[in-house]
Amino acid sequence: MYDTGQTPRRALAGKIDRIGSKGTRLTVEAPGGTAADSRLLSTSDHRSVVSALVSWLEAQPVFASVRAVGHRVVHGMRHSEPARVTSAATRKRAPSPRPST
Repeated sequence: MYDTGQTPRRALAGKIDRIGSKGTRLTVEAPGGTAADSRLLSTSDHRSVVSALVSWLEAQPVFASVRAVGHRVVHGMRHSEPARVTSAATRKRAPSPRPST
């Protein structure tokens, strides 16, 4: 989660591991890498994990300021910071593999 502005600033970062397996865990970090939360989720599928994540987010004070939500995974690029998807950025991506004919 990022605060918007001239330079985006990370407010929260997190991940959910082992979806569909025993030991599904939500781990959240605050700015600076300090642990904000880590908990086991009693879920068994992606739908219930999303529901648990949204419930957790709604309970966070920072969530009241959310105006938009997005999720994007881009393969073949070397970005570790948030960036706008522009024509220049997409030209930097690795070429798509072409099936042989």
